[in-house]
Amino acid sequence: MGRQPSRVTQPEADLSRELSSEATNRWVSMANVVGSGLVAVVALQVVAALVEGFTYGTNEPQQVATGDLFHRLGYPFGSLGTTTLIILVLGVVLLSLPSYLGDDTTPSQERLAALALIGAVIAAVILALGNLLAVRANFHVYNERQLSVPTYVVVQYASFMIGNLGTAVLAFYASMQVMGMNARR
Repeated sequence: MGRQPSRVTQPEADLSRELSSEATNRWVSMANVVGSGLVAVVALQVVAALVEGFTYGTNEPQQVATGDLFHRLGYPFGSLGTTTLIILVLGVVLLSLPSYLGDDTTPSQERLAALALIGAVIAAVILALGNLLAVRANFHVYNERQLSVPTYVVVQYASFMIGNLGTAVLAFYASMQVMGMNARR
């Protein structure tokens, strides 16, 4: 004997939709909060690096006698490498999930995501420029001490730039794409 297909009554269907909607709202909320939080962490690191750069004296850091503003601003960005930018990309990916999966978002979730994505764009641009200044600051030290830059140092800085500029471009591009997707929704 074959089994009779069960019939879902209207109240059961409504309850199923409500539970599904509630679960969707929870994960969308979590993705927005965690994604925004990761972007905020990176943005705060960028602000701290800028503040640090502006607080150095004229011969600081690294005791360079003719340390200019670019040297002082670039030095702190040497510690904000690819890992920082990967955290930024991860934050953008989390913010993009509701759009990619077509899940509904509340107006407050949309505002939070929009602000975080703007912050990600700004952070990516400043990190790219800051990383260029970080390499310049290190070359500046060799120049001021009248030393030639060893080949391994040039390779090391090239690797640093490839990782950081490449990841900054990805973070910038992804943020712009998600903002465009969200605007079309």
